Amino acid sequence: MKKLLFFIKGIFPMYLLLMCYGCSAQEETNIYNNLEAWNAALSDEDNLTEPAFQFVERNPDLPDVLIIGNSISIGYTPYVREALEGIANVYRIPTNAGDTDKMLSFYKEWLAGKKWDIIHFNFGLHDLK
Repeated sequence: MKKLLFFIKGIFPMYLLLMCYGCSAQEETNIYNNLEAWNAALSDEDNLTEPAFQFVERNPDLPDVLIIGNSISIGYTPYVREALEGIANVYRIPTNAGDTDKMLSFYKEWLAGKKWDIIHFNFGLHDLK
């Protein structure tokens, strides 16, 4: 786990990471482990082809990471997935999170009742406008 944290902090030092020590992944049906539910949750039909919004096949032996963020995080999600392949399951919410106010309105839906090992937040410039 230290290797994973070092990598993320080294690449994205300005973003907040929250650790959930001792959390275990839940196998309940939610948008992150059901392809049909995931596709239905996508906010825009164009997202079906966007690499950041591709469905993630979960490896139960790896920690689960959730990215909640704006368009900047949409851009780097595929690179984080590639860099952490075989190290972590990297998911993102099915939409652009926009600003913190939007996150506060939708976070329970986005967390989907799942206990995450790491949740990465990025709201950036949306909070300044």
